[in-house]
Amino acid sequence: MSTIRITGGQHRGRKLSVPVITGLRPSTDRARVTLFNWLMPYVQGASALDLFAGSGILSFEALSRGAKSVCLIDSSVKACRHINHWAGNLNYSRTQVQIMCKDVISWLQTEEHVLCCDLIFVDPPFQQFELVKQTLDCVIDKKLLNTYGFLYVEAPRLLSEEELVAWSVHRQKRFGAVFSYLLKKS
Repeated sequence: MSTIRITGGQHRGRKLSVPVITGLRPSTDRARVTLFNWLMPYVQGASALDLFAGSGILSFEALSRGAKSVCLIDSSVKACRHINHWAGNLNYSRTQVQIMCKDVISWLQTEEHVLCCDLIFVDPPFQQFELVKQTLDCVIDKKLLNTYGFLYVEAPRLLSEEELVAWSVHRQKRFGAVFSYLLKKS
């Protein structure tokens, strides 16, 4: 089992184990530092939605830096158990961390959402790239992002104009084979 560390905030330097799950690829330290530098003025008190949560590191990073609450969704029972373990270990309450073990696209398409978030993290398995476009479309259709909110995407390639039709790119950076985007609604 490998480990990742929280790079900033209250739990800075804290190492978390990562479960061995096919396709699980936690965001790198470098990508997270860059993301949270971009988001620095917006994290405090924010509500976040972590789609394809995997290790949960993006959510734990946000909470460590002052986010009010996170909702993590992943289809892997093993990942959800692991996230729940770390939420307890880091002393986060059930009002701060909500974990749902569900298929993300099904949840987005079928649930009635009262949720409207300040931050949304989208990092699906790279071998299922088509999930990026489906997720971006669902977020718009279901109005899950606040007017001034940000959506972060990690992808294995550049996103096309068609994939970004309802979005404007606020920031963008490449980390090796990973393309990172910070998006706002157009």
